[in-house]
Amino acid sequence: MKRVSTVELIRNFGAHSDAALAMPVIVTKNGRDRLVLISIEQYDVLQHAYDAFEDTRAKAPQERAKTSARGQCRAAQELTASSLLFQPIPARGFARAAGQSATPESRP
Repeated sequence: MKRVSTVELIRNFGAHSDAALAMPVIVTKNGRDRLVLISIEQYDVLQHAYDAFEDTRAKAPQERAKTSARGQCRAAQELTASSLLFQPIPARGFARAAGQSATPESRP
């Protein structure tokens, strides 16, 4: 992962934003990690994973146990940080591959 200071990000925003399309860029301030710059496709993947996690968490515990036992909750079980974070993004992007619009109006 690339790490840059706030000043460096401001001076070379174009280069660092292009780099963030391939891999997250950590932005530091006063030597401390402050922000992470990621592509919109990676954001969509993370948002989808978070939404699936919240949906699973909102289920009643007994319903969660039933669906897990039947294997219908497999997608939610596979949403772990190690399996999602910073994996290569499909060329078409998550939103477009799912048939959704990637315009700002369509994002929450």
